[in-house]
Amino acid sequence: MPARPPKRDHTGRTLPVARPDGVVGDGLLLRDGEQIERGIFGATLNPAVERQVHGYRPMKSPWRELWPLIQEFVVRIVLAIRPPTVQSSRHSMIAVSRLSGWAVQRGLELDEETVFHPLRIEEFTAWTADTEASFRSNMRSRLRAIAREVTRDAPWLPEPTRLASRTLKPPYTALEVDLLAEDIARQARVTRRAAEAMHNLGLGAGLKAKALRAVTAAHIVQVHGVWCVVVERPDASHQVPILLQYVEPVRELAARYPTGPLLHENAHRKNVGEMVHKFRPGPCTPWPNTWRYRSTWLVSHLVLGTRIDLVIDAAGVREQQGLVDLLAYMPPVDPPSAMQILAGGRP
Repeated sequence: MPARPPKRDHTGRTLPVARPDGVVGDGLLLRDGEQIERGIFGATLNPAVERQVHGYRPMKSPWRELWPLIQEFVVRIVLAIRPPTVQSSRHSMIAVSRLSGWAVQRGLELDEETVFHPLRIEEFTAWTADTEASFRSNMRSRLRAIAREVTRDAPWLPEPTRLASRTLKPPYTALEVDLLAEDIARQARVTRRAAEAMHNLGLGAGLKAKALRAVTAAHIVQVHGVWCVVVERPDASHQVPILLQYVEPVRELAARYPTGPLLHENAHRKNVGEMVHKFRPGPCTPWPNTWRYRSTWLVSHLVLGTRIDLVIDAAGVREQQGLVDLLAYMPPVDPPSAMQILAGGRP
C-alpha cells in the first residue's frame, strides 16, 4: 500500500503527525484548518484553541510531574485570555505552566494575584537564566501581557503609550538628556567616544545611524558663519546646521579625533549599537538611541519655532506624519499666548 502523502497547512508546511491521544510534540494539536490571526488574545474562543488547551501536556521535567497540581489553574488562565490561534495558545500554555510549576515549588498559592505579581514574574525570569535569551525574553513579555489581563490588584502599571511602527521614536526628556550626558562622561574610553558622538551629533543635528557612522572631522564645517555637519545623501551632500548648544562639544570631538570617523575608528565595519553595547547607564538613565536623539532634535526645532519646510529639508523627512506625531511632546501653550501667536504677535 503506497504511503499516504503528508498533510500540509495553508503555507505549504508539513504538519506533524498526532499521537493516538491527539497530542503532537509538546502539546501542539493538529491545526484543523484554523485561520491564523494576529495578536495574543482573541475576542472569541476558537474551538481548535480550546481543544489545544485541554489537550496540552508538558513533556519536560519538572512540569510533567507537577502537571496534576497546576493543570486546573493553567487551563483556567489560558482560556480566560482567549488566545486567537493554536500556536499562541500553545505558547501561553508553556509560559503559564512553567510559571505555575515554579510557584508551586516555592510554596506559593495558585491564584492570579500571587502568581502574576510583577515581582514573581521577574523572579521566575531570573530563575530561567540558563534558557536561551530570546525564548526567555518572549516568555517574560507574554507573561506580563497575560498578567495585565487576569489580575485586578497586582501593581501593574499601564502599558506605555507607543508610537506606531511607521512613526518616529519618542524624544528624550530634558532630565533624560542630562542623565545621559552625566553617564557618558563615566564610560570607558571607546564607549565614551561613540556615546559622545551619538549624543552631540544626534541632539545637535539629528543624524541617523548611517550618517553618524560616516561623519569625520572634515565633515564639520562653517557655512555662512554657521557650524554644520555635512551629510552625504544619494543625490548630493547636504549641510545640516548644528544647534548652538552642541557646536562646541562637536568641535571638540573633531579636534580630538582629526582622522577617521568621530564615532569609532572602525565605524564603517560596525553598526552603531555594537559601538555602545558596553554602555553602563545609571538606574534612571535611558539607553542612547539614534532614533530618540533624532526625535529630540526635531522637537527642539518645533519648540524654537523653526519653519516646518526648513525642518523637513534639514531632516530629509519624506513623510510628514512623523512630525505630526511629535507634536504630542511639545510643551503646552496657555490660551492667551495661543491667541497672541495666532494673531501674528508674540506671547
